[in-house]
Amino acid sequence: MVARTASALRRTITLPYAERFGLTVSEWRMLSVLAEAGEMSFSELVVQSVADKAQVSRTLKLMQERGLVALEGSEGNPRWKQLRCRITAKGKALYEEVMPFAQRSQAAMLLTLSREERIAMYRALKRLREVCERSGPIDGSE
Repeated sequence: MVARTASALRRTITLPYAERFGLTVSEWRMLSVLAEAGEMSFSELVVQSVADKAQVSRTLKLMQERGLVALEGSEGNPRWKQLRCRITAKGKALYEEVMPFAQRSQAAMLLTLSREERIAMYRALKRLREVCERSGPIDGSE
């Protein structure tokens, strides 16, 4: 249910404004993470963007070609895990242009819920996240 809802929200909320600005959902995800951090390692970006290494790698290459991010190897080493990823001025400007649309779209969706539903949803999601961060994988075999 969570995965299907997340996918539906991406299609309904994120995809329209991302496409409007010539971005894929993956590019928008990387751009927004880097806009908040400014710079981070490739490994950190994989974790923060909640994407797999291959997807992050492909997306970063495309974004670098567009001038949205800069990738810098550690001591000339081109291996991804030692790369530093930095948002460029062009990437930051695009982020700042897209963000008001993102915020309005997200707010409009949340306002389809009653105040009580929003409170319950935030509490439940916060609780699930806390459990995930405290424990290891749960396999359901017990």
